[in-house]
Amino acid sequence: MGNIINGPIKGTGADVTVSAGTTVAGGPTGVLAASGIGTLTNLGVIAGANGTLGNTLGGVGVLAESGQTIGAIDNLINGTIAGGAGGAGGAGMSAGSAGGAGGAGVSNAGTITTLTNIATVVGGAGGAGGGALIGRGGAGGAGGAGVSNAGTIGTLTNDYSITGGAGGLGGVPVAGTNGANGAAGEGLVNTAAGKIGFLDNEAVGSIDVVDNQGAIGGSPGGGVAGQTGLADAGAIATLSNSGTITGGNGLAAASLGGVGGAGGAGLAVLGSTATIDTLTNSAGAVISGGAGGAGGAAGAGVAYAGVG
Repeated sequence: MGNIINGPIKGTGADVTVSAGTTVAGGPTGVLAASGIGTLTNLGVIAGANGTLGNTLGGVGVLAESGQTIGAIDNLINGTIAGGAGGAGGAGMSAGSAGGAGGAGVSNAGTITTLTNIATVVGGAGGAGGGALIGRGGAGGAGGAGVSNAGTIGTLTNDYSITGGAGGLGGVPVAGTNGANGAAGEGLVNTAAGKIGFLDNEAVGSIDVVDNQGAIGGSPGGGVAGQTGLADAGAIATLSNSGTITGGNGLAAASLGGVGGAGGAGLAVLGSTATIDTLTNSAGAVISGGAGGAGGAAGAGVAYAGVG
């Protein structure tokens, strides 16, 4: 049996490493940024606590609250960051209570400079609804998000799997109507308050749902060209945008009389095997390229070289 550490591990400003074979068991959070974390390196398991009976929420795997900072999260090979499952709803005579929602794998309302995943980030499953003697069973709880962002993430790179948790099953009465099943969680939820500078889903990366309600992109590149907002070289099942996805602006030429850098694409689908199965851009939402530097070309809103 591996080493088990009872969470939460609270940041003190130093680096935190979870070694292979080690499990951080949430209490209810697995790792809390608290006074800050330089680099959080995970080769083991960081898990939020499961909720208890009676509609309690699952704990968060890694949490940065408002005003808290994490320099880098590196979820490395065989590492798992998971939200806890929601607690089951209680049984009743005429109606069962709803199950609790699953916790997020990573929840950020502060600042994460880089989040790099080459393993598994997953939300917790929703709790089952409670049963009933007669009447209606309780609704299942919603699954948690893999990554939920209401703060700032500089760069999010995914090279394996980010998924939401399964929705909980509705409660079953002895006689009556089954409760509704809970909704599945989404892989990445960027809320209206959230900002992600660059979202990079690499060739073997898989995200079930990207739900952008805030802002992705808009960052300058490392040279004179603007950076792409969202680059997909892997697989995204559903991309839903009700906010903005923008490329960064190109910079001015380094020398007098030179041509400025090109603007970055808002959304780039890269390579013959890259896929986005469903793309929904809501009314009023924006997917746009960045402006070019003086004399430079503007970036495309969508640059496409994939197959789906």
